[in-house]
Order: sequence, then structure tokens, then C-alpha cells
Amino acid sequence: MGAQLFALRDLRLAPAVFLGILAIVQVVGVVRARRDGGGAVPPEREPPPAAPERAPPGSASVVRPPGAGVGRAVALGLAGAGYGILAADIDGDSAAACAAEARSYGVPAQAVRADLRDALCLERIVAVAEEWGRTSVLVNAGAGGWPSPVPTLTAEMWLSDRVREPMRRRGGGAVVNVVPAASADAASLVRFTADSAGARDGVRLMCLTTDRPATAPAAVVAAVLDLIRYGSAGAVVALGGAEPVRRFARGTASVG
Repeated sequence: MGAQLFALRDLRLAPAVFLGILAIVQVVGVVRARRDGGGAVPPEREPPPAAPERAPPGSASVVRPPGAGVGRAVALGLAGAGYGILAADIDGDSAAACAAEARSYGVPAQAVRADLRDALCLERIVAVAEEWGRTSVLVNAGAGGWPSPVPTLTAEMWLSDRVREPMRRRGGGAVVNVVPAASADAASLVRFTADSAGARDGVRLMCLTTDRPATAPAAVVAAVLDLIRYGSAGAVVALGGAEPVRRFARGTASVG
């Protein structure tokens, strides 16, 4: 009878003893993990998003026309990415307002009043850009419809050619012409860009066609920045959405 009582008592104590041992094991595990500098393995998480790429220190860009709409959005997008802004527009007040807003991003900015139909105004854009001495980007955000002093070229083509030599001397640069697909000059700007695909002077001439006004300015800004960072000479991109264009290296591509 005594042996039976002892056995029953042991059975009653067994769960408590088991739980006590389990608790000791858990405490020892925690202490050991802390001693080793570790701990419980956290569940896998998505890596934090990469910080937006910044322009190299001292980089500057020429943007025209930056007075409103896509041009203003591109100018401020470049300022947000760390580029200094030379805002060139036929409306001097609008250019000055854009430059003032760009400076709020902590970058240098200057306004230039420029009528692209006037050879002297085009030369002034180039001269002021040369004074900065570090201009590596030109974005013609409202390309199409502007005649130039050279009958066979649009103003955007002429300006692209004029900034090319200074960029080449400084080691290269990026030129992006943004043109509505419906513009009468779209086809000639696409050909002008594609013809530069074999250039080896370090200056990448690229073209972005949009279905504006359907294309949101934010999508244009993202595409322009991706072309500046990743595009190759002669790249022509037809933008129909907000997807990045980094996967397009050369030739003609569609997005969206």
C-alpha cells in the first residue's frame, strides 16, 4: 500500500518537475544567448529600401523650360536628387520662381531668360552653364515646336549639340530630350537621338517620348532620373506609365 501511495505521489509530482526542468532550460538558453551576443532569431524581414541615389557632389543641370508643368517637376526632381539647377525659360519670372524653389532643396540654382528662337539667348544658356563649370546634365523638358538658328535643327537639337563639347571636356554627361509623342518634331528628335548611339565621347544623348497630358509629371521625373543614371547613348524610351527605365540600355523601348 505504501509503495502504491509513493508511486501515485511521484506521478502527481512528475508534471511539476517536468515544468521546472523546462523553465530552467529556457532560462539557461536565454542567459547563454545574451552571453554570446545573440538572441532569438528574428523572423526574416524585407530589407530596408535603398536611399535614393544622389548626384555626384557639385553636379549641375540645365533644365528648360522650368516655368510650369513637366519642366518644373523635372527641375525640382533634379534638385531633390542633388543637382544644381540652371533654369532657362522664355518667362524670366517663372524661371526665377523655379530657381528659388530649387534652392530650398539645398542646391545652387540660377535663372536665365532665354528665347530659343534667338541665337544669342541659346548662346547665353551655354555661356552661363560654362561659368558654373560642372554642368553634366541637360534636360529639354518641353522639346518640340521650337525653331533654331539652324534651319535643319530644332532648338533642342542645337542646344544639345552646343553643350556636348563642354560636357565631353569634363569627362561626359547626359542629355535628355522629353517630347510629346504627338509633336511634329518627335520623329526627328528620335532619329537625332538614335544616330548618337555609337558616340564614344562620354556624352549620352537620350530621348523620352510621352503621351502627355496623360503621363503624370511624377512618371516623367522618374524616367528622366533613371535615364540620367542608367541610360546609354542613343536610348529612346516611349513612356506610358511610371515604371523605371533602367532595364533599357539602347535602342527604342516602351514603358507601361
